[in-house]
Amino acid sequence: MSHFSQPSQYYHFQVVFFEGVPGVVQYKYYDASDGGVTCTIGVQASTSGSFVQYLFDLANSVQSRMMLTFDTNLGTYTNSTF
Repeated sequence: MSHFSQPSQYYHFQVVFFEGVPGVVQYKYYDASDGGVTCTIGVQASTSGSFVQYLFDLANSVQSRMMLTFDTNLGTYTNSTF
């Protein structure tokens, strides 16, 4: 996927949903060519529901092999690598 205003910048990531654990979502970032400039990362229950935010509009915050695991049941996230 490319950045909306910079098509030469790309993002390779995966979103994992756990069937046996509702409310837990995992983002795996394999590569982000610009480090996630101007990115916002989080998860929201619905259009008006609760949310968990990792960051908002923060440059150089996405590293290769970064993994974020969100738990919307607890309102938490963990940051690790894979």
